[in-house]
Amino acid sequence: MRLHRYELALDLVRPGDWSRFERFAQRVLGNEFAGYVATASASGDRGRDGELYSGAEPTVMFQISIASDWRAKVRATATTIRENFPQAKVLVFVTNLAIGAEWDDIREELRSKHGLFSEPRARDWLLDRAAAGGAAEAAAEQLASEIVDPYLHDGVGERHQTLSTIENRAALTYLEMRWADDTHEKGLTRLAFEGLVRSVLRDTKSDRRMGRAEIKAQVRALLPTHDPGTVDRFTDSALLRLTRAALRHWQASDEFCLSFEERVRLSESMATLEVEERGLQQVVSDRVCRALGVDPDQEIAREATERVRRVLDRFLVSRGEAFARSVVTGDLRELGLGALTDFVLSDIGAQPPGPSRDVDPALIRDLVVGFLTESDERFHGYLVRLAGSYTLFAFLTETPDVQSAVAKMFTGGELGLDSSVILPLLADTLVEVEHRHFSSLLTAARDAGIDLWISAGAIEEVERHLNRTMVCARTRPADWRGEPPYLYARYLESGRALASIGTWIETFVGRKRPEDDLQLYLLDNHGVATRNLDRVDAADPDLWTAALMEWQRVHQARRATRPDYDELMAIHLARHDAESYVSILARRQETSASPFGYSSWWLTLDRSSWHVHEAVSKELGRRNFAAPMMSPDFLSNYLLFGPLRRLVPRTLETALPVVADVQLSQYVPGELVSIANEVRLRGKDLPEAVIRRQVRDALDEARLRRGTLASANFEDIREHLAAVD
Repeated sequence: MRLHRYELALDLVRPGDWSRFERFAQRVLGNEFAGYVATASASGDRGRDGELYSGAEPTVMFQISIASDWRAKVRATATTIRENFPQAKVLVFVTNLAIGAEWDDIREELRSKHGLFSEPRARDWLLDRAAAGGAAEAAAEQLASEIVDPYLHDGVGERHQTLSTIENRAALTYLEMRWADDTHEKGLTRLAFEGLVRSVLRDTKSDRRMGRAEIKAQVRALLPTHDPGTVDRFTDSALLRLTRAALRHWQASDEFCLSFEERVRLSESMATLEVEERGLQQVVSDRVCRALGVDPDQEIAREATERVRRVLDRFLVSRGEAFARSVVTGDLRELGLGALTDFVLSDIGAQPPGPSRDVDPALIRDLVVGFLTESDERFHGYLVRLAGSYTLFAFLTETPDVQSAVAKMFTGGELGLDSSVILPLLADTLVEVEHRHFSSLLTAARDAGIDLWISAGAIEEVERHLNRTMVCARTRPADWRGEPPYLYARYLESGRALASIGTWIETFVGRKRPEDDLQLYLLDNHGVATRNLDRVDAADPDLWTAALMEWQRVHQARRATRPDYDELMAIHLARHDAESYVSILARRQETSASPFGYSSWWLTLDRSSWHVHEAVSKELGRRNFAAPMMSPDFLSNYLLFGPLRRLVPRTLETALPVVADVQLSQYVPGELVSIANEVRLRGKDLPEAVIRRQVRDALDEARLRRGTLASANFEDIREHLAAVD
C-alpha cells in the first residue's frame, strides 16, 4: 500500500492537473456507485460532472472540483443545478481537499436555500477508497505516477535548502530515509554509505545504469575532504551489501541500478517524508499567522513562515555539526539554544524583509524555540528524525568512518543529575505521558545501562524550589518580588486551576519529611538514587578551592541585585555546585580515559558551569582538562549515535526531546495569573479539559504578542531554585 504517495498526489493537484484529477475521481466514483455516469462533455456539463442513472430524470448529481475556495464552488454549483435540474435532490461534491466538520454549515445552507441534500466526498474518503484496493487503488496509483513521481524526481533537491548543492540535498534526503528505516542493526558507517549510494543511483533503472567508477566518483564528490581510497572502500562495501537486496548488478560491465522494488519503496518513503514536511510547514504557517494576526495568503505570513522554517533547519544543521565535531575532536561543548538569535539575524541579513513586511526578530526566535522545545505529536517524531539525519551528514563531513568515531565514546557509567535537570522532569507530569520528552530522555539513558544519581544538596535545592512555588501561589501577584519560580510558571501554562497546585506538589513531597519524599519519588519513578558525595574530601585541595570560589562568583553575581538577596544562601548553593563538579572529577581519577571514554558525568542545564570550568582550568594551569559536565542535548545525541544506540528502542527514540534546553516565560506573575483566571472565569461551566486548553491557548497568544518568551534560556534557572523567603 502506498497511501503516502496518494496523499501527496491529492496535496499536489494544481489547476493544470484538473483533467488528471477528474479521470481519477470518475474511476473511483464509477467503482463505488452502481449506475454512475460521467456527464462532462465539450458542449458543457450544465453544472454537474456526473449523475446516477435511474431510468428516469436523474436526482443525484456529482460535482468534481479542485477549487481552493470550495465553499464558493459548492454554492455556485448548487445554484446552477437547481436551475438546470429542478428534479435534483442530492448533490455529491468530490474534492481533493480536507473538509471535515466545515461542511455542516454548507449542508444546512443548501438544504434551506436550494432544497438539496448535499454530501462531500473529500480527501479522506478518496484515500479510504484507495486503501480498499481494486480499481480505486489503480486509479490512485496512476494519479501518483503522473503527479508525484515527477515532483519527487525534480524536487528531491528542493528539500534541505540549507545545503549548497542539489547533490548534497539529495544525499541528505536519502540519509533521512535511511535514518527513518534504521533498526539499529547496522553500524552508522554502513547506514550512511548505503544512503549515499542510493542517492547517487536515484535516477537509475535497467535501461539507465551507472558504472562502479562513476558511482565512486559521485560519492567522493559528496565527501571531498576525505581520503579517496577510504571513501572508495566504504562505497564498494555498500554496493556489495545493497546488491543482495536493493540493486541489480551487471557483472560483465560492472554497472548498477536500483531494482524496481527498491524504486517503489524509495518513492513511498520519499512521499512519506514530503507529507510530514508539508504537515510541519502547515503548523509553522498556522502559528505564524496566529502570532501576527494575519491570513496565510498574505505576503508577510508567507515570508515569516519561510524564515522560521529556514532558521529551524539551520539550527538543526549547526547543532548536528557541533555534536559531530565534539565527538571527532574529543572537545565536548554545550549544545543548546544559545546561538539561535544569531541564526535569526543572519537569515534576516541574507534575505531582508520588505519595508512593509518587517517582523520582530525576537518573535521569529520565539516561534523557532517553540518548535524545538514543545511536545506536539504532529511533528515531534519527524523533527527528531530530521535532526538525526543532519547529525549523520555532519559526521560524514568530519570522517567517513562514523562508527569508529562514535565507538570511542563511553559504553555505560553514571550520570549525576543537577537540580536544573530535575525541575523539567517534574514539570513533565503536567503533560500527557506521550509528550513527556524529558522523562523519555532519562528513561532511555537508564534503559541503556547508565546509572542515575542525585546529590543530597541537589535534593535540598529542588525541595526549596517546590516550597517557593507554593509560597508564590499563596502570594498576591502584586506582592510577589521577582520572577515566578519555574515550576509555578509551568503549572500555570498547563492551564490547571491555581487552587489545585498544592495537590500537584504533593505528588512529589509531603509536609513532614519533604526531602525524604522527593528522594523516594525520584527513585521509584525514575530510578534516580540519592548519593552522598564522599569523594570531595579526598579531592585536590587546589581544585576544590578554585571551584568553590568560581561558583561563589556565579551565584553572587546572579543575586546581587535581587531585593531578597541572601549572601549565605549564595554561598550555600555555590558549595552544592562545587561538590558535584569536584566529585565527578575525583571519581574520574580512578580511570585513565580519553575525554569521551570517562564513565562519570554531571548532567546539567546550567550554562555557567562551562564558564566555571574554563576559569578553574586557567587558575590551575591545566590544559586538556576534560570537563565533567554534559548537557541533556549532548546526552540525547549520545543515545542516538553512541555505542549504546542499539539498546534504545525506536519507539523511545522518537520520544526524545528535539532540543533538551529549557526556557522560562518572561511574564510577571500578575500577568500570568490574570490571564489564567480570566479565561477560567469565562469558561467556568465548560469541562476541565476544555478550560485547560483555552488557558494554554490564551497564554500562548499573549506570549507571542509580547515576543519575549525565549529572550533568555534556562541559563539562570538556578537563581529560581533556592531563594527562600
